[in-house]
Amino acid sequence: MIHAVHTMYVELMVCVTWTHHQTVFAHGFEARDQEAWDFHDWTGGCTRKTPLNCSTDGFEQLRTMKLPDITKSIVDRSIGLEECHGKCIENCIN
Repeated sequence: MIHAVHTMYVELMVCVTWTHHQTVFAHGFEARDQEAWDFHDWTGGCTRKTPLNCSTDGFEQLRTMKLPDITKSIVDRSIGLEECHGKCIENCIN
């Protein structure tokens, strides 16, 4: 398991998982351009439905998802989920 710490975990823009060729967005996200997504053009990515709120937003465990390119993120395999959560909250900027 990879624990990635970015400005905020959600900002990694984990958008979708695929189930029988259907797009299922992570909770709180939607297609930036739904018409383009309908034509299988995902280059616009996804966006939050509401702005980031460091006080009330939380974490959701996501399985069977393709992670985005995280080459510019910090990956620390030595920490667990609780510590990862703590670091994200410390670094959260609304």
